[in-house]
Amino acid sequence: MLAPRGLQLASSVTAVDPKTSSDYSFDMALLRGVFWFGLFFVLTFCFVVLFEYGPREFTNGAQKEYARIRSVLVKQMGKIGKAKNER
Repeated sequence: MLAPRGLQLASSVTAVDPKTSSDYSFDMALLRGVFWFGLFFVLTFCFVVLFEYGPREFTNGAQKEYARIRSVLVKQMGKIGKAKNER
């Protein structure tokens, strides 16, 4: 659609309230990123448990999956500790 003669379109979009800034400090941006990553991890964990065990066995399945994830992490940390001691 063409603009009527004499009416120019703004080249940049301005905020509704120019006093407010859309800039975030690094700390707040980092906090927001960590929050979204954590939420993604929790929801993915819940989806996997629901998919594997169903809603009736959710609590038992969550405990089993948590134990499985914990054992993998402990095993990986042990490998890192051994590699660090060999240096």
